Amino acid sequence: MHIPILVVTAKPIGADDRQALDHEPGGPIRIVDKAGFDRTSFLAEVRRAMPPVSARVEAG
Repeated sequence: MHIPILVVTAKPIGADDRQALDHEPGGPIRIVDKAGFDRTSFLAEVRRAMPPVSARVEAG
């Protein structure tokens, strides 16, 4: 099962931390900076991470 992970953080994420997170089992992790991150941006990231509705219906 693929579970998308979205990390919203105020802490600066360095290259080493980013690389460690990107190699976690289960797929890619999206890391976004909290500064300037609003509701619209958050919803856009969630929608981007989710599979299309047709794929969810077939899997369900």
